[in-house]
Amino acid sequence: MTNLVYYAFLLATCIALFDVAICRRLSEDIGNSENEIGDETSNEVGVAVPLPRTNSFVKIIKAPYGILNKKGGERIELECEAIGSPPPLMQWLMGNKVLTENEAFETNLINSISSQGRALTKTRLIINKALSVHEGVFTCVAEAGEKVASATITLRIVKTPDQHKNFSRLLTESILGQRTQPRIVYFYTTLLDFMGNDIALPCKVNGSPQPEVFWTDANKNVISRDTKSRVSVLPDGELRIRSLRWEDMGPYTCVAQNSEGDDSITTFLYPMALGK
Repeated sequence: MTNLVYYAFLLATCIALFDVAICRRLSEDIGNSENEIGDETSNEVGVAVPLPRTNSFVKIIKAPYGILNKKGGERIELECEAIGSPPPLMQWLMGNKVLTENEAFETNLINSISSQGRALTKTRLIINKALSVHEGVFTCVAEAGEKVASATITLRIVKTPDQHKNFSRLLTESILGQRTQPRIVYFYTTLLDFMGNDIALPCKVNGSPQPEVFWTDANKNVISRDTKSRVSVLPDGELRIRSLRWEDMGPYTCVAQNSEGDDSITTFLYPMALGK
C-alpha cells in the first residue's frame, strides 16, 4: 500500500476524531512532510497543528452482530474495531467470562498501554476448530478512560450428519493443539499521539509454533530489538518509541512468522503538537 493511501486513511480518521479545520492543517502538514522529513527543521511542521486535549471517548465502529451459525470443525474469526481517546483497550468475553490465552479460545489479552493520544484499535477472536462448547454469547468490549462500549454476537454450532465421527479428532486437536499459521489479533491501525510522549504500538499474535515478530519502518528497514535505542521492539512484540518526534510520522509494519506461514499489519503513526 502506498503512502498516498495511508495519508488518505489518516485524514479520514482525523475527520472522524476532530473537525475539518484541524484536518485541513494536517493535510498541509502531510504535503510539507514529503519534502521535509529527515530535515533538521522538520519538527516545526508538527507544531503547525496544535490539537486540543479532549475528554475520553470510545465508539465501536466495526463488530459482528446478531447470530452466527457455523459448522463443527470450522475455523471462526471474529473481528472488532473501536475508535477512541485514549487508545481503546479491547477484550473479548464469553458470557461474563474473560477469554485469555490460557483457555480454549485463542485471543488477545487486554492491552495496558498508557497514552494521551487517539487511536483506531482492532482485535480478533480466533477459534481454529469450532466445537459445541464454543456455542454462546460473545462480547467485544472497548474501554477508553472511563468510557466503555460493547458489541455482542451469538455463536451457534450447527451439527452435521457425520459430526459424531469427527468429534473425537476435533476434541483431541483442540486439547493437544495444532500447527497454525500466525494471526495478529491486537493492534492499532492508526495512532495520533503528542510529540515528546513515549508510545508503544501493540502487535499481539497467535500461532503454533510460537511466531517470531519483527517490525519495519516506512523505509522497510527492520527495527532493532536493542532496548537502549529510542525506537526498538520489546520482547512481547510491541514497538516502543521514546520521546515521539515529528519525523517518526509514517507507516510501521508488524510481521509475524512461523513454519506455517506469516501475517502482517500496518499502523500509521501521526505525531501531534500539544494545544496551546
